[in-house]
Amino acid sequence: MATDKGILLDTSQLKTRRRLYKAIRALPAGLWSVEISRKRATTSTLQRGYYWGYLLVEVARLLGVDREKADKVLCSLFLSSYVEVAGKPLAVVGSTASLDGFELLRESAGLGAARIRDKVSRA
Repeated sequence: MATDKGILLDTSQLKTRRRLYKAIRALPAGLWSVEISRKRATTSTLQRGYYWGYLLVEVARLLGVDREKADKVLCSLFLSSYVEVAGKPLAVVGSTASLDGFELLRESAGLGAARIRDKVSRA
């Protein structure tokens, strides 16, 4: 009978690597299969509610646009990268769906609101 045991590791921390080595050393003698996969953070309903129900509402109010447009503004501000096509820079705008949770966007929102406020006041 196989027993699945999992541990979550933050590989940037030496302590968690030691936990992995300790767990492997604790296995009884025998043949084992070990799988390691990258953990992708997921967004919760609460995080999506905060983003769509509060953050975007406030940004939309500040800009005088609807939530969909406010979402596009935040994506272009925080999730843009540039590639060169035919010698010219081209903006590639990411999606909030590509984020590992909305925590990154939530932390950036304070800086974003100030940036947006500056742009609106200058217009």
